[in-house]
Amino acid sequence: MKELIKGENITIERDKITISIVWESESDIDVDLSAFMLSSNKIKSIDDFIYFNNRKNLPIELRTQKNRADILIDLSNMDNSIDKIPIVATVDKEKDYTFEAIEFLKLSLKDIAYYVLDGVSEEKSIILAEVYRREKDWKFKIIASGFKDGLEAIARNYGLDTLLKDKKEREKKFKKEPTNQTNQDNQTDQENRDSESKSSSKPNSSSNSNQNVKSQNSGNTFSQNKVKIKEKISKMKERLDGMRPIINKAIAEKYSESDTRMVLDRILYRCFRL
Repeated sequence: MKELIKGENITIERDKITISIVWESESDIDVDLSAFMLSSNKIKSIDDFIYFNNRKNLPIELRTQKNRADILIDLSNMDNSIDKIPIVATVDKEKDYTFEAIEFLKLSLKDIAYYVLDGVSEEKSIILAEVYRREKDWKFKIIASGFKDGLEAIARNYGLDTLLKDKKEREKKFKKEPTNQTNQDNQTDQENRDSESKSSSKPNSSSNSNQNVKSQNSGNTFSQNKVKIKEKISKMKERLDGMRPIINKAIAEKYSESDTRMVLDRILYRCFRL
Protein backbone atom coordinates (compact mmCIF):
# COMPACT_ATOMS: atom_id res chain seq x y z
CA MET A 1 0.00 0.00 0.00
CA LYS A 2 1.07 3.55 -0.66
CA GLU A 3 1.70 5.88 2.27
CA LEU A 4 -0.04 9.23 1.83
CA ILE A 5 0.79 12.59 3.36
CA LYS A 6 -1.54 15.40 4.42
CA GLY A 7 -3.15 17.02 1.37
CA GLU A 8 -2.28 14.18 -1.01
CA ASN A 9 -5.00 12.54 -3.09
CA ILE A 10 -5.35 9.45 -5.28
CA THR A 11 -7.95 8.27 -7.78
CA ILE A 12 -10.21 5.43 -6.64
CA GLU A 13 -10.43 2.79 -9.34
CA ARG A 14 -13.02 0.48 -7.80
CA ASP A 15 -16.70 0.73 -6.86
CA LYS A 16 -16.58 -0.81 -3.39
CA ILE A 17 -14.08 0.49 -0.86
CA THR A 18 -13.37 0.05 2.85
CA ILE A 19 -11.92 2.89 4.93
CA SER A 20 -10.55 1.78 8.29
CA ILE A 21 -8.88 3.15 11.39
CA VAL A 22 -6.91 1.27 14.03
CA TRP A 23 -5.54 2.92 17.14
CA GLU A 24 -3.70 2.40 20.41
CA SER A 25 -3.98 4.21 23.74
CA GLU A 26 -2.83 3.47 27.28
CA SER A 27 -6.23 4.42 28.73
CA ASP A 28 -8.25 2.11 26.44
CA ILE A 29 -10.03 5.08 24.84
CA ASP A 30 -12.76 4.67 22.23
CA VAL A 31 -12.40 6.45 18.90
CA ASP A 32 -15.63 6.87 16.94
CA LEU A 33 -15.61 6.89 13.14
CA SER A 34 -18.29 8.68 11.15
CA ALA A 35 -19.10 9.83 7.63
CA PHE A 36 -21.23 12.58 6.08
CA MET A 37 -22.81 12.24 2.63
CA LEU A 38 -22.74 15.82 1.36
CA SER A 39 -24.18 17.70 -1.58
CA SER A 40 -22.46 21.05 -2.22
CA ASN A 41 -20.85 20.70 1.23
CA LYS A 42 -24.20 20.32 3.04
CA ILE A 43 -26.03 17.32 4.43
CA LYS A 44 -29.53 16.84 2.96
CA SER A 45 -30.96 14.33 5.44
CA ILE A 46 -30.27 13.11 8.97
CA ASP A 47 -29.96 9.62 7.53
CA ASP A 48 -26.94 10.77 5.48
CA PHE A 49 -24.97 11.14 8.72
CA ILE A 50 -23.39 7.73 9.45
CA TYR A 51 -22.12 7.37 13.03
CA PHE A 52 -22.51 5.32 16.24
CA ASN A 53 -26.29 5.86 16.45
CA ASN A 54 -26.95 5.43 12.71
CA ARG A 55 -24.61 2.73 11.44
CA LYS A 56 -26.11 1.97 8.06
CA ASN A 57 -27.70 3.89 5.24
CA LEU A 58 -27.02 2.36 1.85
CA PRO A 59 -24.57 2.75 0.25
CA ILE A 60 -22.54 3.29 3.49
CA GLU A 61 -22.15 1.04 6.51
CA LEU A 62 -20.19 1.48 9.75
CA ARG A 63 -18.71 -1.54 11.54
CA THR A 64 -16.83 -1.39 14.82
CA GLN A 65 -14.79 -3.62 17.10
CA LYS A 66 -12.21 -3.04 19.82
CA ASN A 67 -9.59 -0.50 18.67
CA ARG A 68 -10.83 -0.69 15.08
CA ALA A 69 -13.60 0.83 12.94
CA ASP A 70 -14.49 0.32 9.28
CA ILE A 71 -16.65 2.27 6.87
CA LEU A 72 -17.81 0.32 3.81
CA ILE A 73 -18.84 2.41 0.81
CA ASP A 74 -20.44 1.28 -2.45
CA LEU A 75 -19.71 4.18 -4.80
CA SER A 76 -21.68 2.59 -7.63
CA ASN A 77 -24.90 3.05 -5.63
CA MET A 78 -24.15 6.58 -4.47
CA ASP A 79 -26.83 9.15 -5.28
CA ASN A 80 -25.72 11.46 -8.08
CA SER A 81 -26.28 14.52 -5.88
CA ILE A 82 -23.65 13.35 -3.36
CA ASP A 83 -20.27 14.83 -4.26
CA LYS A 84 -18.24 14.55 -1.02
CA ILE A 85 -17.95 12.13 1.91
CA PRO A 86 -15.79 13.40 4.80
CA ILE A 87 -14.47 10.70 7.13
CA VAL A 88 -14.30 11.90 10.74
CA ALA A 89 -12.69 10.45 13.88
CA THR A 90 -13.80 11.54 17.35
CA VAL A 91 -12.56 10.66 20.83
CA ASP A 92 -15.00 9.76 23.62
CA LYS A 93 -16.58 13.10 24.53
CA GLU A 94 -18.33 11.67 27.60
CA LYS A 95 -14.92 11.33 29.31
CA ASP A 96 -13.55 14.63 27.97
CA TYR A 97 -10.55 13.09 26.20
CA THR A 98 -8.57 14.67 23.34
CA PHE A 99 -6.40 13.09 20.67
CA GLU A 100 -3.37 13.76 22.86
CA ALA A 101 -4.37 10.55 24.67
CA ILE A 102 -4.19 8.51 21.43
CA GLU A 103 -0.70 7.11 21.02
CA PHE A 104 -1.12 5.80 17.47
CA LEU A 105 -3.83 6.02 14.80
CA LYS A 106 -3.61 4.64 11.28
CA LEU A 107 -6.14 5.37 8.54
CA SER A 108 -6.24 3.06 5.55
CA LEU A 109 -8.04 2.75 2.23
CA LYS A 110 -8.03 -1.03 2.07
CA ASP A 111 -5.31 -2.52 -0.18
CA ILE A 112 -4.60 0.91 -1.71
CA ALA A 113 -3.14 3.50 0.67
CA TYR A 114 -2.69 4.49 4.30
CA TYR A 115 -1.92 7.49 6.50
CA VAL A 116 -0.53 7.64 10.06
CA LEU A 117 -1.99 10.52 12.07
CA ASP A 118 0.55 12.99 13.42
CA GLY A 119 0.75 16.49 14.88
CA VAL A 120 -2.51 16.59 16.86
CA SER A 121 -3.06 17.03 20.59
CA GLU A 122 -5.92 19.18 21.89
CA GLU A 123 -8.41 18.21 19.18
CA LYS A 124 -11.52 16.19 20.02
CA SER A 125 -12.48 15.43 16.42
CA ILE A 126 -10.54 15.24 13.17
CA ILE A 127 -11.58 15.18 9.52
CA LEU A 128 -9.19 12.43 8.50
CA ALA A 129 -9.98 12.23 4.81
CA GLU A 130 -12.52 12.88 2.07
CA VAL A 131 -13.93 10.75 -0.69
CA TYR A 132 -15.06 13.17 -3.40
CA ARG A 133 -16.14 13.38 -7.04
CA ARG A 134 -13.92 14.98 -9.64
CA GLU A 135 -15.78 14.91 -12.94
CA LYS A 136 -16.37 11.19 -13.62
CA ASP A 137 -13.90 9.90 -11.04
CA TRP A 138 -13.97 9.39 -7.31
CA LYS A 139 -10.89 10.48 -5.35
CA PHE A 140 -9.54 9.93 -1.85
CA LYS A 141 -7.74 12.80 -0.10
CA ILE A 142 -6.00 13.10 3.28
CA ILE A 143 -7.32 16.14 5.20
CA ALA A 144 -6.11 15.64 8.81
CA SER A 145 -7.83 18.80 10.06
CA GLY A 146 -8.75 18.92 13.75
CA PHE A 147 -11.50 20.60 15.77
CA LYS A 148 -11.39 21.32 19.49
CA ASP A 149 -15.19 21.39 19.84
CA GLY A 150 -15.86 17.80 18.80
CA LEU A 151 -18.16 16.07 16.33
CA GLU A 152 -21.05 18.49 16.88
CA ALA A 153 -18.98 21.38 15.54
CA ILE A 154 -18.22 19.51 12.33
CA ALA A 155 -21.87 18.49 11.98
CA ARG A 156 -22.92 22.14 12.34
CA ASN A 157 -20.56 23.13 9.55
CA TYR A 158 -22.31 20.64 7.32
CA GLY A 159 -25.77 22.02 8.11
CA LEU A 160 -27.04 19.59 10.74
CA ASP A 161 -28.50 22.47 12.78
CA THR A 162 -30.92 23.29 9.98
CA LEU A 163 -32.23 19.71 10.14
CA LEU A 164 -32.24 19.46 13.94
CA LYS A 165 -33.38 22.85 15.21
CA ASP A 166 -34.47 21.59 18.64
CA LYS A 167 -31.56 21.68 21.10
CA LYS A 168 -32.73 18.64 23.10
CA GLU A 169 -33.13 16.64 19.91
CA ARG A 170 -29.55 17.54 18.88
CA GLU A 171 -28.18 16.55 22.28
CA LYS A 172 -30.00 13.21 22.08
CA LYS A 173 -28.63 12.62 18.59
CA PHE A 174 -25.02 12.89 19.78
CA LYS A 175 -25.44 10.82 22.94
CA LYS A 176 -24.44 7.20 22.47
CA GLU A 177 -27.28 4.76 22.89
CA PRO A 178 -26.52 2.84 26.12
CA THR A 179 -25.75 -0.88 26.04
CA ASN A 180 -26.73 -3.38 28.73
CA GLN A 181 -23.21 -3.14 30.16
CA THR A 182 -23.51 0.65 30.32
CA ASN A 183 -26.77 0.36 32.26
CA GLN A 184 -25.18 -2.05 34.72
CA ASP A 185 -22.20 0.27 35.19
CA ASN A 186 -24.52 3.24 35.78
CA GLN A 187 -26.52 1.25 38.33
CA THR A 188 -23.33 0.25 40.15
CA ASP A 189 -22.12 3.87 40.14
CA GLN A 190 -25.43 5.02 41.62
CA GLU A 191 -25.27 2.37 44.34
CA ASN A 192 -21.74 3.47 45.19
CA ARG A 193 -22.82 7.12 45.38
CA ASP A 194 -25.75 6.19 47.65
CA SER A 195 -23.42 4.22 49.91
CA GLU A 196 -20.96 7.13 50.08
CA SER A 197 -23.80 9.53 50.84
CA LYS A 198 -24.96 7.40 53.77
CA SER A 199 -21.42 7.09 55.08
CA SER A 200 -20.81 10.82 54.84
CA SER A 201 -23.92 11.52 56.94
CA LYS A 202 -22.30 9.76 59.91
CA PRO A 203 -19.97 11.78 62.14
CA ASN A 204 -16.31 11.09 61.40
CA SER A 205 -13.64 12.72 63.51
CA SER A 206 -10.87 11.74 61.08
CA SER A 207 -12.39 13.34 57.94
CA ASN A 208 -9.95 16.27 57.90
CA SER A 209 -6.91 14.01 58.23
CA ASN A 210 -8.26 11.77 55.44
CA GLN A 211 -8.58 14.79 53.16
CA ASN A 212 -5.00 15.80 53.90
CA VAL A 213 -3.79 12.28 53.09
CA LYS A 214 -5.71 12.30 49.80
CA SER A 215 -4.19 15.68 48.87
CA GLN A 216 -0.69 14.40 49.61
CA ASN A 217 -1.33 11.21 47.64
CA SER A 218 -2.54 13.27 44.66
CA GLY A 219 0.65 15.33 44.69
CA ASN A 220 2.79 12.22 44.97
CA THR A 221 0.97 10.57 42.06
CA PHE A 222 1.55 13.64 39.87
CA SER A 223 5.28 13.63 40.68
CA GLN A 224 5.52 9.90 40.03
CA ASN A 225 3.82 10.31 36.65
CA LYS A 226 6.30 13.03 35.65
CA VAL A 227 9.20 10.73 36.52
CA LYS A 228 7.66 7.87 34.51
CA ILE A 229 7.17 10.10 31.46
CA LYS A 230 10.80 11.26 31.61
CA GLU A 231 11.94 7.64 31.86
CA LYS A 232 9.86 6.65 28.83
CA ILE A 233 11.24 9.54 26.76
CA SER A 234 14.78 8.56 27.75
CA LYS A 235 14.14 4.95 26.69
CA MET A 236 12.74 6.10 23.35
CA LYS A 237 15.86 8.18 22.66
CA GLU A 238 18.13 5.24 23.53
CA ARG A 239 16.22 2.91 21.22
CA LEU A 240 16.27 5.44 18.39
CA ASP A 241 20.04 5.77 18.75
CA GLY A 242 20.31 2.00 18.54
CA MET A 243 18.38 2.02 15.24
CA ARG A 244 20.67 4.57 13.53
CA PRO A 245 22.97 1.95 11.92
CA ILE A 246 19.95 0.25 10.34
CA ILE A 247 18.61 3.58 9.07
CA ASN A 248 22.00 4.57 7.64
CA LYS A 249 22.30 1.21 5.90
CA ALA A 250 18.83 1.60 4.34
CA ILE A 251 19.83 5.02 3.00
CA ALA A 252 23.21 3.89 1.69
CA GLU A 253 21.86 0.80 -0.05
CA LYS A 254 18.71 2.55 -1.31
CA TYR A 255 16.24 0.03 0.04
CA SER A 256 13.11 -0.78 -1.94
CA GLU A 257 9.74 0.54 -0.79
CA SER A 258 8.77 -2.75 0.88
CA ASP A 259 12.13 -3.05 2.68
CA THR A 260 11.87 0.56 3.83
CA ARG A 261 8.43 -0.13 5.29
CA MET A 262 9.88 -3.07 7.20
CA VAL A 263 12.55 -0.79 8.68
CA LEU A 264 9.91 1.77 9.66
CA ASP A 265 7.80 -0.95 11.28
CA ARG A 266 10.81 -2.05 13.32
CA ILE A 267 11.45 1.54 14.41
CA LEU A 268 7.81 1.98 15.46
CA TYR A 269 7.74 -1.31 17.33
CA ARG A 270 11.11 -1.08 19.08
CA CYS A 271 11.22 2.64 19.82
CA PHE A 272 7.64 3.71 20.46
CA ARG A 273 5.99 0.63 21.95
CA LEU A 274 6.66 1.16 25.65
